[in-house]
Amino acid sequence: MGENMTRDSGLFPIIQGDRYGYIDREGKVRIAPQFDWAGPFSDGLACVRVGNAGGYIDTEGRMTIEPRFDSALSFSEGLACVEVGGRYGYIDRSGTLVIPAQFDDVEHFSEGLALVELEETWGYIDRMGAWVIEPRYPWALSFSEGLASVIEGERGLYIDRTGKEVIPAPFEAAMSFSEGLARIEKEGKQGYIDRTGRLVIAPRFDQAWNFSEGLASVEIGGKAGYLDKTGTIAIAPRFDQAWNFSEGLAGVRLEGRWGYVNVRGEMAIKPQFDSVEEFTGGLGAVENNGRYGYIDSTGRYVWSPTE
Repeated sequence: MGENMTRDSGLFPIIQGDRYGYIDREGKVRIAPQFDWAGPFSDGLACVRVGNAGGYIDTEGRMTIEPRFDSALSFSEGLACVEVGGRYGYIDRSGTLVIPAQFDDVEHFSEGLALVELEETWGYIDRMGAWVIEPRYPWALSFSEGLASVIEGERGLYIDRTGKEVIPAPFEAAMSFSEGLARIEKEGKQGYIDRTGRLVIAPRFDQAWNFSEGLASVEIGGKAGYLDKTGTIAIAPRFDQAWNFSEGLAGVRLEGRWGYVNVRGEMAIKPQFDSVEEFTGGLGAVENNGRYGYIDSTGRYVWSPTE
């Protein structure tokens, strides 16, 4: 089970000592550190751990779903993945297990369907738990922009929400669509196709990532830069690593330290951190020497990792 959710409540998890709580965008503590772990808010609820059990709190810090799950993830489209007795299912916002814990692995709901694994094959269920696309794929991704990349037999292809083949994918790898393009790999190089399957940016990059805010991080000759949707290099490859753009900034690593660049390629926040995360809700999570904090878009700490 993977986790990659945005914060939608204006609250951000912090760790103080060995306890987790939440601050607001100004750095004021809104929910006192009291949990053994805390995740981001989504759909107005956040997953927290008390001891070895996961439950959910609301934005006031009230425990609305008591900690009783072996593991739990954020809500997505009104449902959350939970683990019970080594199997996975989904709860609604009341905490009711509306899709029984019966799967070997699961992903978040995306575009009304959830990717789930049963006996080493993947398929897709609806919000009632009914199979929409029977488990028959040894590998698959969640739906994005109406399509999902899967492997059937030894063929790669993109399917629609009925399971119908829409785009053949005769590539070594074919990833999810983002902003109308999907990255693919052919003969060890990566490029992009459009929703018709047409190759619009030839595979010439050592590594490439999804488009975000009109730009995609690509790697050439061991250095990372950014590409626009015409296939033109928009920010010259000069970084050791480069993350996706979010809220106009992207994390980049230069000479062992992380900072942020803007869409013009200018260093907006100088490299000074051991690691960084994407900006979400106006703040970026950063880490130095194992201590985590939050900065605003000017690079100013709103929550210091020394606190």
